[in-house]
Amino acid sequence: MARNSAPDCAYFVTKCVNRSVGPVFAASECAKILAGSLIWARDNGWWRLLGFVIMPDHYHVGIGLGKVKTLPDAVRGIDQFVSTRVNSLLARSGNLWQAGYYEHLIRDRADFDTILAYIHRSPVQAGLVVSDEEWPFSTANQKYSGEIDWEWLGPSLPPLVNTKYRFRPDAVPQRFH
Repeated sequence: MARNSAPDCAYFVTKCVNRSVGPVFAASECAKILAGSLIWARDNGWWRLLGFVIMPDHYHVGIGLGKVKTLPDAVRGIDQFVSTRVNSLLARSGNLWQAGYYEHLIRDRADFDTILAYIHRSPVQAGLVVSDEEWPFSTANQKYSGEIDWEWLGPSLPPLVNTKYRFRPDAVPQRFH
């Protein structure tokens, strides 16, 4: 299947751990590897970071795609690096990730605001914390809140576009929750 991939466009991406691996990112050392990778990709021009949350068995990230990598290449690069590091840390081998990922092209600021709220509310919805800010591996948390590129969002996303393609949390396939 062909993937959306346009530089300077914003995307919401969800990637899940292989079910046989389990909640590997519940271990903070593994979650730190993934968080560091998302920030490294930002620092190397792969994307602008628009928010993330690392859940025990998946992650959600909002990005403004750069010109260095296509979206599939960027996700694959993160997958490979994180898989190698996490497998080494846990003295395991094999596929860390499920095949594929969920993506949604963010069309305007209203769409982005809905997505960022969904990203930040995920740990609360899962019953892991009481408030968004408590989850340690999220841009809702003070440790990572400064990583969101608010400056890029302003000129890059129009305030409102008349479209039927808005993000709806219920439209995310169940395997990506």
